[in-house]
Amino acid sequence: MAQLTGNPIKDSYLGLLKTTDNAAIGATEKQMTDGAGNNVPMTIGTAGVSFTGGADFTAATVTGISAGGATFSTSKVSETQATSSCDTIRASVLIPANTFTAGDILEVRSLQEISGTTGWTYPELWISTVGTVGSAPSGINVAQAHSSSNGKTYYQKTIFVNAASGTGNIEHWPGAQANESYDQGQVTGGDPVAAQTVDWTVNQYLAVKVCIDNSGATWTNYGAVIRKIN
Repeated sequence: MAQLTGNPIKDSYLGLLKTTDNAAIGATEKQMTDGAGNNVPMTIGTAGVSFTGGADFTAATVTGISAGGATFSTSKVSETQATSSCDTIRASVLIPANTFTAGDILEVRSLQEISGTTGWTYPELWISTVGTVGSAPSGINVAQAHSSSNGKTYYQKTIFVNAASGTGNIEHWPGAQANESYDQGQVTGGDPVAAQTVDWTVNQYLAVKVCIDNSGATWTNYGAVIRKIN
Protein backbone atom coordinates (compact mmCIF):
# COMPACT_ATOMS: atom_id res chain seq x y z
CA MET A 1 0.00 0.00 0.00
CA ALA A 2 2.47 2.60 -1.25
CA GLN A 3 -0.16 5.33 -1.74
CA LEU A 4 -2.96 6.73 0.39
CA THR A 5 -5.32 7.38 -2.50
CA GLY A 6 -8.33 5.06 -2.24
CA ASN A 7 -7.25 3.61 1.12
CA PRO A 8 -9.46 4.22 4.16
CA ILE A 9 -7.80 6.07 7.05
CA LYS A 10 -8.39 3.06 9.32
CA ASP A 11 -6.21 0.95 7.02
CA SER A 12 -3.40 3.46 6.43
CA TYR A 13 -2.84 5.63 9.53
CA LEU A 14 -0.37 3.21 11.16
CA GLY A 15 2.23 4.04 8.51
CA LEU A 16 1.94 7.81 8.84
CA LEU A 17 4.52 9.93 10.72
CA LYS A 18 3.25 12.49 13.20
CA THR A 19 4.19 14.46 16.31
CA THR A 20 3.95 12.65 19.62
CA ASP A 21 1.17 14.98 20.85
CA ASN A 22 -0.70 15.03 17.51
CA ALA A 23 -0.37 18.84 17.46
CA ALA A 24 1.27 21.14 14.94
CA ILE A 25 5.04 21.53 14.87
CA GLY A 26 6.32 24.59 16.77
CA ALA A 27 9.58 26.23 17.85
CA THR A 28 10.34 23.47 20.37
CA GLU A 29 11.30 20.21 18.70
CA LYS A 30 8.84 17.35 19.18
CA GLN A 31 9.34 13.61 19.14
CA MET A 32 8.07 11.96 15.94
CA THR A 33 6.10 8.71 16.04
CA ASP A 34 4.21 6.49 13.64
CA GLY A 35 0.43 6.08 13.75
CA ALA A 36 0.72 3.40 16.42
CA GLY A 37 2.73 5.66 18.72
CA ASN A 38 6.13 4.04 18.11
CA ASN A 39 8.94 6.59 18.48
CA VAL A 40 10.99 7.49 15.43
CA PRO A 41 14.66 8.45 16.20
CA MET A 42 14.00 12.06 15.22
CA THR A 43 12.65 15.29 16.72
CA ILE A 44 11.37 18.11 14.53
CA GLY A 45 10.68 21.81 15.14
CA THR A 46 10.30 24.89 12.98
CA ALA A 47 13.94 25.82 13.63
CA GLY A 48 15.64 22.45 13.19
CA VAL A 49 15.71 18.67 13.12
CA SER A 50 17.60 16.41 15.54
CA PHE A 51 18.43 12.72 15.12
CA THR A 52 18.29 10.68 18.31
CA GLY A 53 19.71 7.57 16.65
CA GLY A 54 22.20 6.73 13.94
CA ALA A 55 21.98 8.24 10.46
CA ASP A 56 23.23 6.03 7.62
CA PHE A 57 24.33 8.10 4.60
CA THR A 58 25.66 5.13 2.63
CA ALA A 59 25.23 5.79 -1.13
CA ALA A 60 23.82 9.26 -0.37
CA THR A 61 25.17 12.48 -1.83
CA VAL A 62 25.79 14.83 1.10
CA THR A 63 26.38 18.54 0.47
CA GLY A 64 27.20 21.44 2.75
CA ILE A 65 29.64 19.53 4.99
CA SER A 66 33.40 19.97 4.72
CA ALA A 67 35.31 17.10 3.13
CA GLY A 68 36.84 16.03 6.44
CA GLY A 69 33.50 15.66 8.20
CA ALA A 70 31.94 17.34 11.22
CA THR A 71 33.74 20.53 12.31
CA PHE A 72 33.16 22.65 15.43
CA SER A 73 34.98 25.84 16.41
CA THR A 74 34.97 28.35 19.27
CA SER A 75 35.00 32.10 18.81
CA LYS A 76 38.00 34.37 19.34
CA VAL A 77 38.36 35.60 22.92
CA SER A 78 40.80 38.17 24.36
CA GLU A 79 41.06 38.91 28.08
CA THR A 80 43.16 40.37 30.87
CA GLN A 81 43.23 39.37 34.51
CA ALA A 82 40.66 42.07 35.26
CA THR A 83 38.18 40.76 32.67
CA SER A 84 38.82 37.04 33.14
CA SER A 85 38.00 34.46 35.78
CA CYS A 86 40.73 32.08 36.88
CA ASP A 87 40.58 28.43 35.77
CA THR A 88 37.20 28.77 34.06
CA ILE A 89 35.86 28.31 30.54
CA ARG A 90 36.28 31.44 28.42
CA ALA A 91 34.88 30.07 25.12
CA SER A 92 33.23 26.81 24.07
CA VAL A 93 31.35 25.05 21.29
CA LEU A 94 28.77 22.26 21.61
CA ILE A 95 29.52 18.84 20.11
CA PRO A 96 26.09 17.15 20.03
CA ALA A 97 25.72 13.61 21.39
CA ASN A 98 26.65 10.83 18.94
CA THR A 99 28.48 13.20 16.56
CA PHE A 100 31.64 11.09 16.87
CA THR A 101 31.75 7.32 17.13
CA ALA A 102 34.17 4.39 17.32
CA GLY A 103 36.82 4.52 14.60
CA ASP A 104 36.70 8.28 14.08
CA ILE A 105 39.96 10.19 13.89
CA LEU A 106 39.71 13.74 15.23
CA GLU A 107 42.03 16.72 14.98
CA VAL A 108 42.16 19.54 17.55
CA ARG A 109 43.87 22.81 16.62
CA SER A 110 44.11 26.31 18.05
CA LEU A 111 46.29 29.43 18.14
CA GLN A 112 46.87 31.80 21.06
CA GLU A 113 48.96 34.84 21.97
CA ILE A 114 50.23 36.32 25.25
CA SER A 115 51.50 39.91 25.46
CA GLY A 116 52.53 42.33 28.23
CA THR A 117 53.11 39.51 30.70
CA THR A 118 54.69 39.96 34.13
CA GLY A 119 54.01 36.43 35.33
CA TRP A 120 52.34 33.18 34.34
CA THR A 121 49.30 32.48 32.15
CA TYR A 122 47.71 29.03 32.17
CA PRO A 123 45.62 28.32 29.02
CA GLU A 124 44.18 24.87 28.29
CA LEU A 125 41.86 23.07 25.85
CA TRP A 126 39.28 20.66 27.27
CA ILE A 127 36.70 18.14 26.11
CA SER A 128 34.06 18.90 28.73
CA THR A 129 30.47 18.02 29.60
CA VAL A 130 30.22 21.63 30.85
CA GLY A 131 30.36 24.46 28.32
CA THR A 132 29.14 27.51 30.23
CA VAL A 133 31.53 30.47 30.16
CA GLY A 134 32.61 31.24 33.72
CA SER A 135 32.25 27.63 34.90
CA ALA A 136 34.99 25.11 35.57
CA PRO A 137 35.23 22.40 32.89
CA SER A 138 34.45 18.76 33.67
CA GLY A 139 36.15 16.17 31.49
CA ILE A 140 39.66 15.81 30.10
CA ASN A 141 42.43 18.31 29.44
CA VAL A 142 43.52 17.54 25.86
CA ALA A 143 46.20 20.25 25.54
CA GLN A 144 47.85 23.04 27.49
CA ALA A 145 50.59 25.61 26.98
CA HIS A 146 51.32 27.27 30.33
CA SER A 147 53.78 30.13 29.87
CA SER A 148 55.53 33.01 31.62
CA SER A 149 56.67 34.53 28.32
CA ASN A 150 55.14 36.69 25.63
CA GLY A 151 54.54 35.09 22.26
CA LYS A 152 52.28 32.90 20.17
CA THR A 153 51.52 29.21 20.68
CA TYR A 154 49.74 26.75 18.43
CA TYR A 155 47.95 23.59 19.49
CA GLN A 156 47.76 20.39 17.46
CA LYS A 157 46.42 17.07 18.70
CA THR A 158 45.07 13.90 17.09
CA ILE A 159 42.42 11.81 18.86
CA PHE A 160 41.39 8.29 17.90
CA VAL A 161 37.94 7.30 19.17
CA ASN A 162 38.34 3.72 20.31
CA ALA A 163 34.81 3.46 21.74
CA ALA A 164 32.07 6.08 21.61
CA SER A 165 30.78 5.24 25.09
CA GLY A 166 33.98 6.39 26.77
CA THR A 167 36.03 3.23 27.29
CA GLY A 168 39.43 3.97 25.85
CA ASN A 169 39.53 6.98 23.57
CA ILE A 170 43.16 7.33 22.51
CA GLU A 171 44.76 10.75 22.27
CA HIS A 172 48.21 11.34 20.80
CA TRP A 173 50.34 13.06 23.45
CA PRO A 174 49.20 13.77 27.00
CA GLY A 175 47.25 16.91 27.89
CA ALA A 176 50.33 18.56 29.39
CA GLN A 177 51.71 18.98 25.86
CA ALA A 178 50.32 21.47 23.35
CA ASN A 179 51.52 19.66 20.23
CA GLU A 180 52.55 16.38 18.73
CA SER A 181 56.25 16.96 18.07
CA TYR A 182 58.94 14.98 16.29
CA ASP A 183 62.72 15.12 16.16
CA GLN A 184 64.39 13.28 13.27
CA GLY A 185 61.43 10.97 12.93
CA GLN A 186 61.08 10.22 16.65
CA VAL A 187 58.30 11.30 19.01
CA THR A 188 59.78 13.57 21.68
CA GLY A 189 58.66 14.98 25.00
CA GLY A 190 57.26 11.99 26.85
CA ASP A 191 54.72 9.22 26.39
CA PRO A 192 53.60 9.49 22.75
CA VAL A 193 50.06 8.21 23.38
CA ALA A 194 47.78 8.93 26.34
CA ALA A 195 44.55 7.00 26.98
CA GLN A 196 41.60 9.14 28.05
CA THR A 197 37.86 8.45 28.29
CA VAL A 198 35.17 10.60 26.70
CA ASP A 199 31.51 9.60 26.44
CA TRP A 200 30.61 10.80 22.94
CA THR A 201 27.06 9.46 23.37
CA VAL A 202 26.22 12.56 25.45
CA ASN A 203 26.67 16.25 24.68
CA GLN A 204 30.28 17.38 24.95
CA TYR A 205 31.98 20.76 24.48
CA LEU A 206 35.34 21.82 23.13
CA ALA A 207 36.21 24.37 25.82
CA VAL A 208 38.97 26.98 26.08
CA LYS A 209 40.04 27.50 29.69
CA VAL A 210 42.54 29.97 31.18
CA CYS A 211 43.93 31.45 34.37
CA ILE A 212 45.81 34.75 33.99
CA ASP A 213 48.05 35.06 37.04
CA ASN A 214 49.39 38.57 36.40
CA SER A 215 47.69 41.91 35.85
CA GLY A 216 49.90 42.98 32.95
CA ALA A 217 49.14 40.12 30.55
CA THR A 218 46.68 40.12 27.68
CA TRP A 219 45.76 36.62 26.54
CA THR A 220 44.07 35.99 23.21
CA ASN A 221 42.79 32.71 21.83
CA TYR A 222 42.00 32.96 18.12
CA GLY A 223 39.52 30.09 18.21
CA ALA A 224 39.81 26.34 18.81
CA VAL A 225 38.67 23.74 16.29
CA ILE A 226 37.82 20.05 16.54
CA ARG A 227 37.04 18.15 13.34
CA LYS A 228 36.68 14.63 12.04
CA ILE A 229 39.41 13.92 9.48
CA ASN A 230 38.65 10.38 8.28
